[in-house]
Amino acid sequence: MVLQVNEYSALKDCALYSWAELSPGSFLRLGGLCLVTFTVLSAPIAAASFSPGKDPLKFVLAAGIGTLLLVSLVVLRIYLGWSYVGDRLLSAVVPYEETGWYDGQMWVKPPEVLARDRLFGSYKAKPVNNLLKQTLVDTGALLVGAVSLFAFAPPVEDLLHSVVNNAPPPRRPP
Repeated sequence: MVLQVNEYSALKDCALYSWAELSPGSFLRLGGLCLVTFTVLSAPIAAASFSPGKDPLKFVLAAGIGTLLLVSLVVLRIYLGWSYVGDRLLSAVVPYEETGWYDGQMWVKPPEVLARDRLFGSYKAKPVNNLLKQTLVDTGALLVGAVSLFAFAPPVEDLLHSVVNNAPPPRRPP
C-alpha cells in the first residue's frame, strides 16, 4: 500500500505541483506564467477584438481577464491536488483499492503512522493549502474587479472628449 507520505513526496516532486512550495521562486513561476499567457495568448486575442490604439483600456482589461482566468484555473488545479493529499495525511482512516474500483477498503492508520502523517499534514501541506487558498481568493477578486471595469468602462474617446472639452461625455443610445 502506498502511504500518504509517499503521495506527498510525489506531489512535491511533480513539475506543476512543486510551484506551490513555500519559497519566493514559486511565485516567480506563477508570474512567468502570467507574462507568457498575456503575451502569447491573451493579448493577441484581445487585440483581435479591441484595437490597442483606439481602445487601450478595453484591450488591457480583456487581455488581463483572459490571463487571470487561465492563471486561476492553474492555481485551482494545484490547490485541488494539495488539498487531496493534505486531507489524506490528516485523516485517521483512508480509503484504498487493491486492484480496482470494485474492491475498495478502508485502512485505519496505526498510531505511529497517524502521528507522522498528521505532522506532515499540519506543517507541510496545510501551509501550502492556505497559501493557495489565499492566492485563489486574490486572483478571484482581481478577476471580478477586471470584469466589472470592463463591463462599465466607457470608451476612451468619450473620456478624452470630456477631458479636452471639460464637459460630460456624450450619451450613447443603449
